[in-house]
Formats: sequence, C-alpha cells, structure tokens
Amino acid sequence: MRVTHRNLLIALITLLILGGAFAFMIYKISAQGVVLEEYIKILEEQNTQEASLLRLQKIAEDTKNDRTQLQGHFLKQESESLTFLNLVEGLAPQMNVTLETTDLNKIENKTDKSEWIEVHFDLTGSKEDIVRFVRTLEVLPYVSRVNSVLLTVRSLELWQAEVVMQVRIMSYES
Repeated sequence: MRVTHRNLLIALITLLILGGAFAFMIYKISAQGVVLEEYIKILEEQNTQEASLLRLQKIAEDTKNDRTQLQGHFLKQESESLTFLNLVEGLAPQMNVTLETTDLNKIENKTDKSEWIEVHFDLTGSKEDIVRFVRTLEVLPYVSRVNSVLLTVRSLELWQAEVVMQVRIMSYES
C-alpha cells in the first residue's frame, strides 16, 4: 500500500504541477490575445488612414484641372485688378459704351474677412447698350457682384450710368 500511496502522491503532485502549468499557459495566451487585439485595432486605424490618404490623393489628382480653372475666377492679388480692368475696358467699345473708371479701392468685408476690389465705372451710351453692358458685367468669369447701377437720362439718345461693382481677391493654393 505504501507504493500505492507513493504513486498517488506523485500523481497528485504531477497533476498539480501540470494544472499550474496549464493555468499559466492559459493566462499567457489570454494576455497575448489582448495585446493582439490592440495591435489589430492599431493596424485597422493605420489601414483606414492610408485609405483616406489614397482617396485624398486621388481627389487631388482628379480635381487638378478644376482647381486650375477655379483659379482663373479669382483675383489672386490686388495687382491683378489691372487684368480685370483691361478686360472690362476692352468690352465697352465692343458694346458701343463709353467707359471711364472713376475709383478703385481694396475693401474688406467685416463679417467674413474677405477682400474685394471695389470699382466705380461711369458709362455713357444708349439705354439698351448700357443695360446690355451691365448684364455682361454680371456674368464675367470672376467671383464678382454688381452692387449698384444709377441710370440717368442725358438726352433722348444718350444715357449715363454709374456702376459700382466688386471683384473678390482670394489666394488659392494648388
């Protein structure tokens, strides 16, 4: 019986050692599982960021022509107002209107801090020609607005208009 007790004691000790080793392995596997889950989350975030970057790069490439075209609709700096004025002054004779630029100022909109070039024109011509010219000013390919038009009769054939319009100055990065 001693041999049986001894074998039973050896079996119990072995069982306890193996049970402890098994419990330790389960603990380590569980801890490694938590670390693995954290790595998976980090990897998913990186994949999402990479996908966003690739999507943004594709959008940037796809809209390059659009952005270039948009740049032409803004005055990038105050000195470009000369190009705008040359365009307007070139259109006037083509539309049978005499144009004189009387004032040119840079102004800032207080609410949104946007910058504009404000231009005052004196127009002379027939009523129809002046109206047609003002309509043309309203649809010029710039971010602009006609703020006021004061039309005055000078004679049966001759009318005069005072026009105030603004053109947006905007720096636009490619």
